[in-house]
Amino acid sequence: MRILYIITQGECGGAQKHVFDIALFMRKNGHQVFVATGRQGSSQDSWLFDSLKEAQFKDSQLFILEDLQREIIIQKDIKSFYSIYHLVRTLKPHIVHVHSTKAGIVASVAARLAGSHIVYTVHGFVFSESLSLIKKIVFITAEFITSFFRSQTIVVSDYDLQQGKKYKILRGEGGVLIYNGLDESITKNILDRESARNIICSKINPSENPVIIGVIANLYRTKGIEYLIEAAKKIHLSGKFIPYFFVIGDGELRQELEEKITNYNLSRYFFLAGTIPQAYRFLKAFDLVVLPSTKEGLPYILLEATLAHVPLLATRVGGVMELAKNIPISLVEPANSEALAQEIILNISSIKTSRNKGKLPAKFTTEHMIKSLSFEYEQILKYPLENPICKSFLLTLPAFNEEKIIGETLLKLHRYLITNFNNLIHAKCLKCCVAINGTTDKTEQIVASMIPVMPYLTYTITKERGRGRALFNTWRNAEEDVFLYADSDLAYDLSDIGSMLKSYLLNENYDLVVASRRIVGSHVERHCLRKILTEGYNILIKVLFWNSFTDAQAGCKSITQNAFSSISNKLYNHSGWFFDTAMLLYAEKNNRKIKDITISCVDNRKWRLKIIKTVIYFLKNLFFLRVKTFLSEWHRK
Repeated sequence: MRILYIITQGECGGAQKHVFDIALFMRKNGHQVFVATGRQGSSQDSWLFDSLKEAQFKDSQLFILEDLQREIIIQKDIKSFYSIYHLVRTLKPHIVHVHSTKAGIVASVAARLAGSHIVYTVHGFVFSESLSLIKKIVFITAEFITSFFRSQTIVVSDYDLQQGKKYKILRGEGGVLIYNGLDESITKNILDRESARNIICSKINPSENPVIIGVIANLYRTKGIEYLIEAAKKIHLSGKFIPYFFVIGDGELRQELEEKITNYNLSRYFFLAGTIPQAYRFLKAFDLVVLPSTKEGLPYILLEATLAHVPLLATRVGGVMELAKNIPISLVEPANSEALAQEIILNISSIKTSRNKGKLPAKFTTEHMIKSLSFEYEQILKYPLENPICKSFLLTLPAFNEEKIIGETLLKLHRYLITNFNNLIHAKCLKCCVAINGTTDKTEQIVASMIPVMPYLTYTITKERGRGRALFNTWRNAEEDVFLYADSDLAYDLSDIGSMLKSYLLNENYDLVVASRRIVGSHVERHCLRKILTEGYNILIKVLFWNSFTDAQAGCKSITQNAFSSISNKLYNHSGWFFDTAMLLYAEKNNRKIKDITISCVDNRKWRLKIIKTVIYFLKNLFFLRVKTFLSEWHRK
């Protein structure tokens, strides 16, 4: 596959790091990669090309588009349009992947007219910035029009996903959420605290045992450095302590910010250090890392600081709020220097400071980012598809007297599947089935009424009550390659179902993919008693069977038809809630590969089960299965 990446500027920034990472990994995976940036007016603008050359990219793979720049200048924009058109016609890439707003608008049209598929990654919509109403309307209109030329639009945060849908920029298949990912191996390059601190202190000549607050950000209006300067002044006037501020990065506001620092008499305490290569190496020198932005996509600095075990303070913008659900970050409202100052004081005073664990959730790793991106590329090149994918899927929702929620559940699921997996539905590779069991209400009628809306929807009816029996009866006669199920209340994030599908589509060769509430990166909100029972149950399974999977009862799992067929005769008698546990234990005993994935779960359901009776039921089944397994092993010996 030939891929051309286009980005407006080549300076050291989050979007450029993103392009560097994916260009490197795509080349490593055997693809032919080209990269183009806008005009390189200074040495800072050449960071991306310099980094790619160090990684053995050849000059013949790198292109400078002299007329492509951030500012709107009609004459230059027309010239850049023709430059991109001729470049695409020359290289004939299968996919042109554009980054940043200007490239996203100009290159989307030019490259499409030149005959290539367009993928556009949004690193924060520009109309989320503090712009005049006229400029906002211009950018929203431009994004809307050029969206018709794109094969796919990728966003790096749910905030941008919702913004794109709000303004109709993302429609149909558009709008795939793929988080920025970081390679955790960079931790070996991070200097220890003493070494990093000595280097930073040599540049600022501080007092003994100084408090140093660090920022890694380019000096643009959206990074909010002016608010940090104002906050620094307020902190100094409070007299509580005198911190030093060390900002790594450069940009067009440098002179303005330097004047502000001087006017506030902060020259001895607030330092604009300029660009420093691999700035993340010095993160441990800081007592607190602050990101005072007024607009963000999904900032790398917060991921890097997590690996460096450094406390974080950031504003509630863009993808920062999603990161805060997965890693400890103190949050403050943007463009509010008073609140920022108070939050810094609280953090430094150790009232709120929380050290990060140094481990990133899987969805924020480079591996996950590249796999997800590769999948999108492959689907674009195969669509429209006649026989697109070697795997077919059956997504099953067990339902017992669910008339109050099943209609809403199916609509919510339909919207998600149409948006993210319409190519599978179009190719008849994805079906949804409601496994109705023991129902006495109107669940069947409601499901039947949804079939005109969801032509890929079917349902089965099992007279006796029991999730296990309903799943068994549905799957034993199914012809799909992979069976998935999720609880009918969809207490889990729908992206967890998407992660399961992608695990098989990316040929990761797992027989079962299981959502786990107990692994790092999962976000779970549920009643305390549920947590205690879940932990106790999983610990007991571990003691009895020494299993590798971490969560037996999360209501979101999948299994290949081949794996299910090999153990189905052993599952027939497990008609109730124990079906999940039995399936996992028998599969593992059968040497099947099981993958745990993170989930996001908010479970506020009223528990319809009788606690004592349920506990006895699970314990009885566990011990019977342990005895049965032991006797089977003893008999073989």
